[in-house]
Amino acid sequence: MADEQQNKTVVGADSERSQIGNVQDVLTLLFSESRPLQLQAIAAAGQMGTPLLLRALLWKYADGVSIVSNAVDEALTPHLSRIRGILWREASSPMRRVRAASVHLLRQVAGLKDVGKFFPLLDDYELQVRDRTKQAIREVVGRELGSLENLDNLEERHQALSSLYRDFLALSASGRAKQQFGVEILVMIGVRSPNAFWHFLAETPGIDLNLFSGEFTRGTDQDSRMLLYRGLVAKEPRVEVFVLQTIRNLLQRELISGHLDVLNLFSETDKQTIVQTLDRAGLFDKFIAKFWEINSVRQVDLLAMLKYTFMETHVDFLRSCLAHPNTEISSQALLLLAKLKSGLQQGDFAKALGSQNPETVLSAVAILSEEGTVESLPAIVPLLNHTSEEVARHAALCVARISERQLFSRFDSLGDKVLERIAKTLHRLNPNLISDISAKLDSLSGKEKAKSVRILLSLSTEQEAREALETLMEDENAHVRASAAKGVSGFSSDEVAGILDKLLQDEDPRVRANAIEEIAGSPNQRVVQMLFQSARSRHGRERANALKKLWELGYRGYELSVAQMIEDPDPYIRASGLWVVGEIEAPSLMKLVQDRLSDPQPIVRRSAVNAIRRKAESNQVRTLFPLLKDPDESVRHAVNMALKERLNLEMAPGHEPEQTGQ
Repeated sequence: MADEQQNKTVVGADSERSQIGNVQDVLTLLFSESRPLQLQAIAAAGQMGTPLLLRALLWKYADGVSIVSNAVDEALTPHLSRIRGILWREASSPMRRVRAASVHLLRQVAGLKDVGKFFPLLDDYELQVRDRTKQAIREVVGRELGSLENLDNLEERHQALSSLYRDFLALSASGRAKQQFGVEILVMIGVRSPNAFWHFLAETPGIDLNLFSGEFTRGTDQDSRMLLYRGLVAKEPRVEVFVLQTIRNLLQRELISGHLDVLNLFSETDKQTIVQTLDRAGLFDKFIAKFWEINSVRQVDLLAMLKYTFMETHVDFLRSCLAHPNTEISSQALLLLAKLKSGLQQGDFAKALGSQNPETVLSAVAILSEEGTVESLPAIVPLLNHTSEEVARHAALCVARISERQLFSRFDSLGDKVLERIAKTLHRLNPNLISDISAKLDSLSGKEKAKSVRILLSLSTEQEAREALETLMEDENAHVRASAAKGVSGFSSDEVAGILDKLLQDEDPRVRANAIEEIAGSPNQRVVQMLFQSARSRHGRERANALKKLWELGYRGYELSVAQMIEDPDPYIRASGLWVVGEIEAPSLMKLVQDRLSDPQPIVRRSAVNAIRRKAESNQVRTLFPLLKDPDESVRHAVNMALKERLNLEMAPGHEPEQTGQ
C-alpha cells in the first residue's frame, strides 16, 4: 500500500512539487529510490537553502551518479559562500566522494588564508581527493595572486606573498610526496612575482635550491623559463650558481630556440645582464655551438645578443658568419667585427665590397658609413661607378659621411673658406647632409652643436640650413645661440625682422653682438631703436658693433660715445672703442688713438695700432716705429703689419729704420 501511495505522487510534475512541502519531506525524497523524485528534492533543497538540507545535498555526492552530482552542483552553487564552514567539515567526511566534492566546491570560495587548510587533504588515501585538493590549491592561489597584483597597499601585498612563500616552503619540506607539489606552487607564485621569488629564496636560511631543479627542468612553458632566467638578474650569488647549473643541464638536452625566445621577452637592460652572466660562465658558448641548428630568424636574434658578450673570444665564430648565405646575418657579423680592433682581418671588407651580391655590398657600405675611417675610402671610391645605381648612391653617401666625421675631427684647424668649400662638396655628395646634421642636434654637446652651426652657416643659402639655424638661435646654450646668430645675413629681409627682434633681446651680449654684426641693408625702425639701446651697453663688443652699424646707417654724432669707450677703465671696452675708430671715419678721434699707444694693456695698444693702420695719415703711421720694441709680441706683429701695408716697409721686430733729416 505504501508503494502504491508513493507511485501516485509521481503522476505529474505539479503533483510531485505539491508533495515537497517541508524540510522533512525534502529529506525523505532526497534519499528515495526514485531518481526523478531525488532530482526534484535536490532542486527544492537548493531553493529552500537551509543548512540541514544543504549539508544533506553534500551527502548525495556519495551516490556517485553523475546526473545527481550535476544537480547538486547547480543547487549548491548559489549558497557556497554561506556554507564554507560546512564544506570544510565535510572535507573530512568518512565518505570519500563527499570529501572530494567538498574540496571541489571549496576551490570557488576559499581564499589565501584558507590555503593551509587544504594541506592535510594532500595526505588523503583517496587519489581523487588528493588530485582535487591540488587543483583547488592551484585555482585559489592563481585567483588570489591576480587580486594581489591589483592591490595598492604594497606592504599588505608583500606580507601576503611572504606568507604564501612560507606556507609552501614548509609544505615542500614536509615529506617527499608533497615536496614536488609545494615546489610547483612556489614556481607558480614566482611566475607572478619573479623578483620577490628569488629574493625570498635567497634570504631564507636553510632552503636547498636544488629542490627546484626538477620543476624548472620539467617546465617547458615560457613563464617558468622566464622565471628561471630572471634569477640571473636578481644579483643573488647563491641563486646565480643554481640558475646557471640548471641552464647548463637544460642546454645539454634541448635546442636553444626556446631559450632565445625567452631571452627576447626581457628588456634590453635585463637581457644584457643575463647574456653577460651566461658569457662569464661559459654558457653562451653552448648557444653559439648550436647556432647552425636553429633557423635564420633566431640566428639573427643570437647575433644581436653577441654584442653584450666579450666578443674578442667569439671572433672565429663571427668570421664564420661572414660566409652565411643570409645577408642580414653576414652583415651583422661584419658590423660586430668592425667594432673590434682585432676582429676584421685584412680583406674582409674588400671581399664584401667586391661581392657579386649587391645586398652584401650595400651591407658593407652601410657599416662603413657608420664605422669607416679615411683609410676605408680607397676601397669605397670605386663603387661610385658601380653598375647598380643604388650601390653607387650609397657609396657616395658613405664617402660623404666618412668625410663628415673627418671634418669634425679636424674642425678647429679649418678656416671659414676651406670649411665652406668642404661643406658644399659634402652636400653635393649627400643631399641629406643638412637633415642628417639637424637630426643629431638634440643629442650633441654645446661644443659639437657649435661645430654644426659653422657647417650650417656655410650652407645658409639652403632653406633647410636656415631653418636649422633659426632653431639653434633659441638653443639653451648661449655659445650655440651666438654662433647661430652669425647666420642672420643669410635670411631675406622678410624673414630677418622677426629673427633680429628675438636676437637683439637675448640675455647674452655675445648673441646680441653677433646679430648686430650680421645686419645687412636698412633694418626697420624697431631694430634701429634696439641698436640705440645696444650703443649704450656696458658690453664692449655689442656697443662697438652697434656704434659701427649706426654710423653705416647714416647716424652721426656718436663720436663722443666712441671717445668715452676709448677712455673707459675697462681695457676690453677701450680696445672695442679703438676698433670702432678703425671702422668709421672719425679723424677727430685719432689723437685719442695715439695716446693709447702707451696704454699699459697689450690688447689696447694692439687695437690702437690697428686703428692707425686702417685710418691714420702716413705721418701718423710713422709714430708706430718705437713700438717695434714693444714687450708684447702681438703688438710688435701688429706694428709690422701696419708698416708693411701703409709704408711698404717690412721690419725685423726691434729695429727702427735710420732717421734721416728732411
